[in-house]
Amino acid sequence: MFDRYFASLNSWLDWSNSIMDIWMARPAPNVRRATSGDAAACARLHAECFAHPWPALTFEQMLAERGVHAHVLGASGVDGFIIARAVADEAEVLSVAVRANRRGHGFGHRLVEASLEDLGRERINAVFLEVEDGNSAAIALYKNLGFIEVGRRKGYYRHEAGARDALTMRLDLATRPLRAPVVDA
Repeated sequence: MFDRYFASLNSWLDWSNSIMDIWMARPAPNVRRATSGDAAACARLHAECFAHPWPALTFEQMLAERGVHAHVLGASGVDGFIIARAVADEAEVLSVAVRANRRGHGFGHRLVEASLEDLGRERINAVFLEVEDGNSAAIALYKNLGFIEVGRRKGYYRHEAGARDALTMRLDLATRPLRAPVVDA
């Protein structure tokens, strides 16, 4: 009973914060390319969002790798990130995370779009990702962007309560029009 009460309260607080953002004309958070200086913040956010977090060293190593495309979002700090790895003409989204109190505001959509634009400019033809079956918000986001389910990995995500399947999804970037590149100021 209290779980539903607190979930409702959190939803109301998130809604009221978004109304305050609009009313007070707070600037929308920027999406920018991630740097090695973002590794610790990304690791903290990853630990908030996932049962098996990656350490900051993993983020530092990935951000230094050739072929890794990473973006962060946040007005002050990191409220979300996406990290993808490209090889030849294909890429895989390795992780997407958005701070819990920022979900439902289009941040995930903005991050994935920025990554897809970046990958498209690199002439990547196909993008793959895995998402936990049952993560309806993420699945809806990916389907809205044109991803289609192409496979399933049984019991891929392990939790204390058991295991969940991973849905493998694919997007053909070759058919997506590219927007003009974003210039970092």
